[in-house]
Amino acid sequence: MLWLLLGLVVGTLVGVTLMALLAAAGSSDRGEARYARRA
Repeated sequence: MLWLLLGLVVGTLVGVTLMALLAAAGSSDRGEARYARRA
């Protein structure tokens, strides 16, 4: 049970961090401009 709880906690933390990074990248136009220049 401990391993399952740890897995759920880690999974939720990773998910929240990924969502936060995606939201920050999507809200900033500078990031999109950088990707456009690179591509």
